Amino acid sequence: MRTLFFIVCFLFVSPVWAQGTSSEPSNREEFLAFWEGFKDAVLNNDMDTVIELTEFPFKTRGVLDDDPEIEYTPDQFKLAWDRLLTIDPKTAELPTSMREIVLSFDQWNDQEILAGSVRIGDFLFHKTGGRWLFYFAYMETLTP
Repeated sequence: MRTLFFIVCFLFVSPVWAQGTSSEPSNREEFLAFWEGFKDAVLNNDMDTVIELTEFPFKTRGVLDDDPEIEYTPDQFKLAWDRLLTIDPKTAELPTSMREIVLSFDQWNDQEILAGSVRIGDFLFHKTGGRWLFYFAYMETLTP
């Protein structure tokens, strides 16, 4: 009987122990590492790193569902970057910019991170191919 008790306990504890000792980083850890790199690139205006952390073709569209979607190559994206940072998503009482939001944001939605898709202001990020990338922005019409 004592042996059966230990076997049952082992079966219940083993999966919990195995999950807690995984060497794989969690989605949250991966996203936060990505975010720090993205935020530093914005702070330092490091376009090479921003490009590396962005999925292409990069896409934008207006805030209405029927607004046309526009795709950008890396070269077109570089030309639009300053405009992307000046977007005011109108999420605060006072005017702000996506640059200010990126540099100060710290209110993570763990459900979004776990699902692999995060929205911060008018910027969208997702995990694809095992990497987090900046892939989409809502903005008024801007042709590449």
